[in-house]
Amino acid sequence: MQSRIAKLFPLALLTLVGITILIPIGRAQKSGAAFSPNIPKTWDEAAFKEWATPVAGLNVRPTHISVKEYYALPVENLKTYPVYYPGREPAGYWEMLQ
Repeated sequence: MQSRIAKLFPLALLTLVGITILIPIGRAQKSGAAFSPNIPKTWDEAAFKEWATPVAGLNVRPTHISVKEYYALPVENLKTYPVYYPGREPAGYWEMLQ
């Protein structure tokens, strides 16, 4: 009886391991499905309507630019360059920056 259990144990163990591997694979997202992220708007006039308390003495709320103006702003590309200890920069580095 014990030898029969000893023979079936590896098969039962292999079956359990196989099931735990195959179940998540079956639930994975299908590769043909298109990915469509839900990205919220950054600038929302309705959310900013009551964002601050009125300015003291004036009884008016500070305002922002409109959504149309915000999304029409140009994107700034701020370039940065590494800073080297004097005398250790690569040959021609300072001239390239000029």
